[in-house]
Amino acid sequence: MKCSVSFAIAMAIPVVLFAQSPPPELSTATPTRGSIHRFVTTPGSILPEQHAALLPKTGGYVSQVLVDVGDKVTQGQTLAVIAVPELEAKLKKAQAQARLAQIDAERLREGRKKSPELIVQRELDKAEASATIQEAEVAELSALVGYATIKAPFAGIITKRQIDVGDYAMASQSQPLFEVMDVSKVRAETALPEKDGVLAKSGQPVRITLEGSPGKSLESVVSRTAGALDPVTRTMAVQANLDNPSAALMPGMYAKVSVGVDYHENVMLLPAAAVVFEKGKPSIFIPENGKAVKKTIQTGFNDGTNIEILGGLEEGQAVLIPGKSSLTDGQSIKVATP
Repeated sequence: MKCSVSFAIAMAIPVVLFAQSPPPELSTATPTRGSIHRFVTTPGSILPEQHAALLPKTGGYVSQVLVDVGDKVTQGQTLAVIAVPELEAKLKKAQAQARLAQIDAERLREGRKKSPELIVQRELDKAEASATIQEAEVAELSALVGYATIKAPFAGIITKRQIDVGDYAMASQSQPLFEVMDVSKVRAETALPEKDGVLAKSGQPVRITLEGSPGKSLESVVSRTAGALDPVTRTMAVQANLDNPSAALMPGMYAKVSVGVDYHENVMLLPAAAVVFEKGKPSIFIPENGKAVKKTIQTGFNDGTNIEILGGLEEGQAVLIPGKSSLTDGQSIKVATP
């Protein structure tokens, strides 16, 4: 009786049949001939076009602070004023002494013309020298008084402010009052290892990706190299200029900088998506009679878009682009219609 019940239950359970998955439909690519760069990628930073730390050259109490962090300034704009009443008084005194020295020199000059026997040349020379000395002192004091007005050396943004009204600014201090950066243009800087750094030259292509803008790549060229290796790190500093009209690129940003330090032309190229790497060894799949046939190839430069093919592939041979499919040798496939 138990056997009959078990048999009935078993017969009641539906049998599920799994249909075989259809072969993946894949597009193909054929090799072309062209040029390719070898890119070296190293970490880098975004730097401002210009950066100035403004130190006081005249000591005194700060009487005015006219800007703050983040303010845009123009070249020559007043940022702060240091009160220097003692210097201003010395300047007035020096100006008066300079006028008196000029009057004395002019009087002796006229007297020498009228009565050369009464005014000796030595006395005139001393008077003229004294007038020149007084003029120099006026110029020196005028410059020191001018330094009491802190001005922007170029158009940019105030990135740091370290003074308030009433602070005492010392001419010998090392802490800047302000820091100003020009970010209308920026520089991407990186350091290439010696074997690649010696190949870097102005005009080579540069690709820059920013951690703050994933998936976005900026194109530029090498603007300058240091021309010498750092004796400690044995690296070559390389910079690439970037226009920055919207100020979206900020100094201090972390960047990955890829520099095309080497170049091959008239070589066989294949899209990078068509090449499969297994344990570092490159291979491709070619379509043959509805199957994916695996072939080992030799590769050269890889610029992320194309790969240089050195051997293992014939001109005009169609190559499968696996895409998201994980192909195996001999797997059934369907070639997509172009």
